[in-house]
Amino acid sequence: MKTTFTAPFALHQPLQAKAVSHNHQSGLVSARRSAGTDSVHFSGTNVKGAEATLKTYALQLLTQAQLKPGQKLKIEADSFFLPLVRQMVEAAYREKQSGLVWVDMKEPELEKLKKQYGITEDFDFVRQQEETFASEGAAVIRLKGPENHYVKAGLSPKQTEFMIRNRSAQVSPQTRQLLQIAPDEILEECLHLKPGQPVQIVGTREQLPIIAQLVERAYQRGTRLVEVKLQEDKRWDLSIPFFKYASDAVLTEVPAYSTARLQEFVDKNIAAVFLEGSDPALLSEVDSARISMHRKAKAEHQNDLELQLMSETPWVGYYSPTTISAKAAGYKKLKDAARDAKQINHVGHLAQHIERLKQQAEQLNALVRQGYRTLRFVSVDSQGRPDGKTDLNVGLTQKSIFVSAEMTTPSGHRFMANVPSEESFTAPDRMKTNGVVSITMPISINGKRVEGIRMEFKDGRIARDEQGKPKVTATQNLEELLTWLESAENVDMLGEIALVDKHSPIAKMNRFFDSILLDENRTSHFALGAAYPDTIEGAMDITDPDARIAYATEQGANADAEDHLDFMIGGPNVQVIMRNDDNGKELTVIKNNEFQFRNQAKRRR
Repeated sequence: MKTTFTAPFALHQPLQAKAVSHNHQSGLVSARRSAGTDSVHFSGTNVKGAEATLKTYALQLLTQAQLKPGQKLKIEADSFFLPLVRQMVEAAYREKQSGLVWVDMKEPELEKLKKQYGITEDFDFVRQQEETFASEGAAVIRLKGPENHYVKAGLSPKQTEFMIRNRSAQVSPQTRQLLQIAPDEILEECLHLKPGQPVQIVGTREQLPIIAQLVERAYQRGTRLVEVKLQEDKRWDLSIPFFKYASDAVLTEVPAYSTARLQEFVDKNIAAVFLEGSDPALLSEVDSARISMHRKAKAEHQNDLELQLMSETPWVGYYSPTTISAKAAGYKKLKDAARDAKQINHVGHLAQHIERLKQQAEQLNALVRQGYRTLRFVSVDSQGRPDGKTDLNVGLTQKSIFVSAEMTTPSGHRFMANVPSEESFTAPDRMKTNGVVSITMPISINGKRVEGIRMEFKDGRIARDEQGKPKVTATQNLEELLTWLESAENVDMLGEIALVDKHSPIAKMNRFFDSILLDENRTSHFALGAAYPDTIEGAMDITDPDARIAYATEQGANADAEDHLDFMIGGPNVQVIMRNDDNGKELTVIKNNEFQFRNQAKRRR
């Protein structure tokens, strides 16, 4: 699939130049400890004591600002005050029961680039946001200038050093060198960025050196509008206090400027880069029902615009490992993940890989044109006999086409949606999925890992028992999956089916990355929820977005669903068979985890 990336949670609006607010979201690491450890020591510094001191000072600042219950708050700060800002956001929601908090945080590296290239422009929605907060009487707190608020709070020099130094993991120069990217490979080969085209970049604070490279290259290419969104380490992340402590009214508020932001991105044809390396367990301690409440409120107002952005503007999800994502994937050292990333991303020969994917999709489409419009996934035992774990039939629509991750917008702008990408994917008929399926890899929902999933389908939807409950089981965190299934319309039907075999470099590494972008490119998978119009023949010829979705839906695709979540269903013991709906003939397209096209090519040679 094209993995759907959204900036990790839309509450805290963009930081200037800009920095993550989400829909679709790092433990703290010092030079003296391993990633993910909760007990932190820094040259004898009492970190817990320092955080308690910051909390007291944060409350003092909020009191001095006379923040009232329900009142909005704007915090302007340079990023070295992030730990203090984190305490202020939590205290505003938890102790003061404030309205929405907007953090406008400046990144010195990015501000320097803006000055160097004479960038004074900003997106229109930022002015609208400023006007909204001013007209609604928001309190304003500024943490800027020469005044050192850490000293005023009572922190020692060592405690201050720790807070500033450990806003993200410390990465050695040698590893930084391995993590280097070629900005033009992303901006040109993946996005085909046009001169002056606005850019959005989403990543983690640890990825800031890479982000700065991309920003500078965009400026050099004539771009004047750049939004940067940074996801923070778990200890400092600003979305966590929002989800934990904001009132229900704040949690479900969808400000007009938030919607205007998406509309502006559509109107200005923004090109987006999503650097994958986030913490899969970022929101593991947050109540999933509150996350769903926020997302559902946003979807009611913004789902159409999100779909427009996905289909009408160029974007790429690009794997760039971080300390926390490498740890989640089982690496002992970030440098090892960095080395593997070069192979995973096909660095240096991405264009050739894209061409191979196109050929793979065309081979499948040749079968579809002959009438092979039903896919059967069946798991077998060591003797090659069906074992009953997976026996799933998925019918395609009359207009379904297989595509690869290189896409084209209705205006003709080509882009590579995912790097890595190893799949050929299409849209099934939303009413033609039947049978049982055992999910072959865990998935994460709202930061919680769900394992051992089994589903039963009937006439396109997840089947339900006599009590109306979904026929879904899991060995771990089943409630998270069930909550998600109830969170949006039509997410109990398939929107995508994708084929991947063992020649994927990710498959060869035999790792669970706990990242949809990577794990879905290890093996065949399907997605519950929204279908991509790109996978319905003729849909992208329609310029009106509503008409495009309506057309794809009329053809049988689940195009108007409100979410999209991938589940891995392939593996060494899962065969994929295509059946001809016209004459009943069957062809095995994947066996022993390998496309049979490859074997046929070998035999011809």
